[in-house]
Amino acid sequence: FMPKNVPISIKLVYIFPRPKRLKTKKSPVGFIPHTVKPDIDNLDKLYLDSLSDQAFHDDNQIYELNSKKVFCSYDPMTKTESWTGIIINIYRIVNDETDKLLNDYLPW
Repeated sequence: FMPKNVPISIKLVYIFPRPKRLKTKKSPVGFIPHTVKPDIDNLDKLYLDSLSDQAFHDDNQIYELNSKKVFCSYDPMTKTESWTGIIINIYRIVNDETDKLLNDYLPW
């Protein structure tokens, strides 16, 4: 949990299952950009609101946000997909002022 006034950077990757049209031998093996609904801004809002008061104090602490939507990777030889879900990385922005805020906040 990040205390108030500590700036954070968040990276989100939304990984969706591939539709059948993208499971052919000619389809790329790796991740493919996901350019259909749901909209990325709606996904960001949903997850940032969910993380607020859990991983950080308030979403106004977010200094930087980077998010991507992709279809999962697929192997046409074995006809298997990689996993689907969301990857969330939260980083605190490090500088002298945030270090002081954290040291004042942490009990040890």
